[in-house]
Amino acid sequence: MKDLYYKYNIFYLIVGLFIIVNICLGIFLYINRGCNAHRDMVTFLNIGQGDAMYIENKLGKSILIDTGNKDSGVLKQIQRVTSCYKVHINSLILTHPDQDHIGEATNLIQKGFVDQVVHNGFLNMNQQKESQTENDLEKVIQTKHMPTRDIVGNPNYDFKNLTVNFLYPTTTPYMDKKGKSKSVDDNDYSIVLKLVHNNFSFMLTGDAPIKAEKEMIKQYCSEDSCPILQSNVLKLGHHGSKNSSGIDFLNKVNAQDYIVSAGLNNKYHHPNEETLYRVYLNKKASRVRETSVEGNIVYVLE
Repeated sequence: MKDLYYKYNIFYLIVGLFIIVNICLGIFLYINRGCNAHRDMVTFLNIGQGDAMYIENKLGKSILIDTGNKDSGVLKQIQRVTSCYKVHINSLILTHPDQDHIGEATNLIQKGFVDQVVHNGFLNMNQQKESQTENDLEKVIQTKHMPTRDIVGNPNYDFKNLTVNFLYPTTTPYMDKKGKSKSVDDNDYSIVLKLVHNNFSFMLTGDAPIKAEKEMIKQYCSEDSCPILQSNVLKLGHHGSKNSSGIDFLNKVNAQDYIVSAGLNNKYHHPNEETLYRVYLNKKASRVRETSVEGNIVYVLE
């Protein structure tokens, strides 16, 4: 009788282990179901009040532009859009050192998710009144011996199926000026770049204000045309602030889709009604898409 009882216990133990192993395997396969199923993809991530854009190509290479605030959940959102638990960022592009753009960068680098950091010069110079977030970022980059690259004077970037064109800033790194003047606004030197995939393009403006937009128009445009700035999708500058996305810039870009990366019911009231009105005046057939409304906004490119 004892032998029979023992045999039944062993049987149930084996069955139980079999069920547990299959459940664990099923969970593993589910959370990694998209691994190795790479696509040419540009995604505006839903990380609340801030900016974060994830770009991936069919070869599995990836770029993250900005990270949102600290604990923004950017890693979770990347896992969600890729359907893969494993995350690896070949290049982390930081447009400028505002908290809502670099807040989670230290954590991503510390945990080994990043290969290199691309910036506009702000990492080249220590300032006495830098934010703690910026100080922490500089320390972890030094500790991890993280390769960094300044886009000023070196605007070319090869990303295989996607072309990355750094349009602004193109002159002396802004931190040189900031070292001489406490009144310089970080936003004035925010990276602006254009992504091109075949005949489809994205204009990504960070927090660049109207002043920066005017400088780009002066540099890249003629009276009749502006092919360098013209894009299918425009991420409205500074989360849809009224101080960005001037009517002249909107006219030159001439996009169909306008992205607002901002938090739901944020205290800054982004996107600003004046900005949305300018978008409407410029192109009535346009579409404004908000991460706070749609969640992650994904463009899969063919």
